[in-house]
Amino acid sequence: ETGIRNLQETMMMFLHRHVASSSPARLKQMCSMFKKNKQSFALFSCLDLTRVDSASRCIHGELPHTPNSDNMVNFGKSFATSTGTPLFFGNMQHSLNSYSSIFKLSTAVSKRSYVTRAHPRPKPTHHVKHAVGMVLEAAQERRHKREARWERNLSKRMNIAESTSNVESSGSTEEKQDPDAAAISTSDTSYRGAEETVEIVVQTGLDPRKPNQTLRGSVPLPHGIGKKIRVAVFTSSDEAQKEALNAGATLVGGDDLIDGIKNATTSITDFDRAIASEEMVSKLGKIARILGPRGLMPNPKLGTVTSQDDLKFGVKRQMSGLVNYRVDKTGNIHAPIGKTNFEPEQILDNLRVFMNEIVDKKPDGSKGTYLKQVYITATQGKSVKMDLKIVDPGSATFMMDLEEDVA
Repeated sequence: ETGIRNLQETMMMFLHRHVASSSPARLKQMCSMFKKNKQSFALFSCLDLTRVDSASRCIHGELPHTPNSDNMVNFGKSFATSTGTPLFFGNMQHSLNSYSSIFKLSTAVSKRSYVTRAHPRPKPTHHVKHAVGMVLEAAQERRHKREARWERNLSKRMNIAESTSNVESSGSTEEKQDPDAAAISTSDTSYRGAEETVEIVVQTGLDPRKPNQTLRGSVPLPHGIGKKIRVAVFTSSDEAQKEALNAGATLVGGDDLIDGIKNATTSITDFDRAIASEEMVSKLGKIARILGPRGLMPNPKLGTVTSQDDLKFGVKRQMSGLVNYRVDKTGNIHAPIGKTNFEPEQILDNLRVFMNEIVDKKPDGSKGTYLKQVYITATQGKSVKMDLKIVDPGSATFMMDLEEDVA
């Protein structure tokens, strides 16, 4: 079988390289070779090649003749003259069946795509409403699987909890812990009840390495992102600190808060965003290497550096579902637009506001195509490519047909 396969590959290369552009003398030499070795001819005829089939159809007038097809036709006629066996019988499949019955060889023909990483199969595009539905439906299926896995492993967790409680209470007369209560107390409810984050990925034509092609900002979403934001406020005013606490800030302080973060007495995992008043910006340099890599450093471009009077409004704005975005070095923008427990209409509203923000803040140095592709995905799911005509605010069909059922 290996020899036959190698011979088939050799004959395929031979056909593509020589037959279509061979001279008459070369065609006669090929015919004589096939006359001496009919086995090779049988393997050659079992190849499902478009050029051979096209030449066969040219003979019967189904396709117009071209220089390449004429050479193939001449080759077929020369072969028929020298061997007494016609090369083409009207179509390629009929030829395969005929020569298979003569030489008893298999004629299983399978078309192969030969998709490579350099030329991948194009990803299908979906209407924005259909794409959101696919992402939410897949997330719901994963949630059901996690719950089923949780129920299957319930007895195993109870046994582990019971053995742990027995070890802790060994050598004492105290009452043992109830296995059910132990299992519930050690249960990881965040696993089975976890809500994935719905994210949008926008591929742009920006190159942030070039001047005037950087994009960074923040936008408040109408329905938020489904996550409670913890805000830390850096200010030296006692009155501003009280107002920030009343507005919902988690941590407030001035030099004492900076020293606490620097000395690791205050964990940076206790807050998700940081806001600073203008007089505190110069003092934040002490902890810039701690806040910077985690994206917590206050920045005027993101609206996290304000005056003392506007701190309470800044806290409310950060907690209302403000999303920070920036273009990465490959020209892509990643941003959350909700959770999988959101309604599809809420996801669509957040997506509409976010896309309008991206187009409104288009850099002046942008050249060529600004928006190339837009994908939507969940934390643990596959990405779904959306129709650019529907999600591009510059298109006449932007967010159309959302009320209708999209197939």
